[in-house]
Amino acid sequence: MIAGWLREQVAPDAVAVAWVVAPTATADECLLFGSKLRAWFDADPEPYGVLIVGDGAATLSTKAPRYFDERAADVQAEIDRALTAGDRKALMALDPQLCAELGVAGRPAFQLLAALFDADAADPQVETLYAAAPFGVGYHVSVWRPGGAA
Repeated sequence: MIAGWLREQVAPDAVAVAWVVAPTATADECLLFGSKLRAWFDADPEPYGVLIVGDGAATLSTKAPRYFDERAADVQAEIDRALTAGDRKALMALDPQLCAELGVAGRPAFQLLAALFDADAADPQVETLYAAAPFGVGYHVSVWRPGGAA
């Protein structure tokens, strides 16, 4: 729904295609899917934009959907840091078990994002627009562009 709304706001004539990454997908599976997706994009002369949607920790406060877990703040801070820095290795290293315990449903999506940029020699250019945890759930909005892109 978010992708469709965004497409309507920015490029009404564009085509939006949705892929869902299983919550149980491993980092290796995300890497494989992301590299295949990137190869598909690179083989097409048309420009592409990708919208990655995934929740951060859902245990950041007593009012959070999964209640409070004292470990969540540090994990969410690392996710925010990695997303802001374009740190592909840190995103790929997210612990699936810990993320599941903290309600980080976006872990596979974050790893897919890292995989989309894995083949690039330069780190992505990142512009972070928002990072906060209203309602006790981590939300992060950034724009990633390939390193050296205008």
